[in-house]
Amino acid sequence: EWLFRSLDAGHPEPERTVADWVSVYEDKGKLPAARALLEKAIQKFPENEPFARELSLLKFKRWRDCSGALESLSRFEARTSDTDTLNALALFQTCLGRRSEAISLFERSLALNRNQPAVVQSLNMVRSEKSGEN
Repeated sequence: EWLFRSLDAGHPEPERTVADWVSVYEDKGKLPAARALLEKAIQKFPENEPFARELSLLKFKRWRDCSGALESLSRFEARTSDTDTLNALALFQTCLGRRSEAISLFERSLALNRNQPAVVQSLNMVRSEKSGEN
C-alpha cells in the first residue's frame, strides 16, 4: 500500500520501482505476490504500457498462459512504438500458433529498430515454420 501511495505522490520512475519489486518477489518464489502487485499497478495506472507488458510476460513465463498474456497487452498493439511490446506480442502470437500475426509484429518491430539480432532470428524461425506448414 505504501508503494502505491509513493507512486501517487509522484515517485520518479514508477515502472522501474514496480519492476524491481516484481523481481524481488520472483526471486523469492512469491509469484502470486508479483502478479497481484502488477495487477494493482495496472488498475491504478491503466494506460501504463510497461506495467501491462510486465504482467503479460509474467503470465507467459511463469504460467505459460499465452492467451492471458496476449489479452493483458493487446490493447496497446495499435498505438505502440515500443519494440519490447511488439516483440512480446509476437511471442504470444507465436505461442498461440498465429504465425502470420507474429511475423507482422516482428516486422513492425524491426522497422522501428533494425538492430535486434534476436528478433531477426525469431522472425526467420517463425517464417521457416510457416513455410513448413504448406
